[in-house]
Amino acid sequence: MDIGTLPSGNYLLVVDVRDRERQLIGSRTIAFQRSNPLVDAEELEQALAAVDVNDEFVGKLTPEELRYSLKAILPLVPQQDAELVDIILRNDSLAAQRMYLYKFWLEKIASKPSQRMRNTWKW
Repeated sequence: MDIGTLPSGNYLLVVDVRDRERQLIGSRTIAFQRSNPLVDAEELEQALAAVDVNDEFVGKLTPEELRYSLKAILPLVPQQDAELVDIILRNDSLAAQRMYLYKFWLEKIASKPSQRMRNTWKW
């Protein structure tokens, strides 16, 4: 089974051994973690079509502020996202940088980030 397009995440591999009558003889489950930053980066780019981040707080950040912000949150991102953030920074895609930063704070705050950020940071 090709897992080349499987996104980053935690997975379970389950192998069942059955006889000819389909009776279970044995089973084994193995947990594994997949890191696939290239697929994650593609998914992030596709998500740009659904959200206009330019209307959010990240839309007001300069390229330098975006890079600084992404580097600043790097110790806080999930381990499987660290490589993705590195790729986003190397590719120099401002849209992907804005989207990742927006997504990060959206998940952390669980509400509209622009409202919280306006109350916290002065632009």
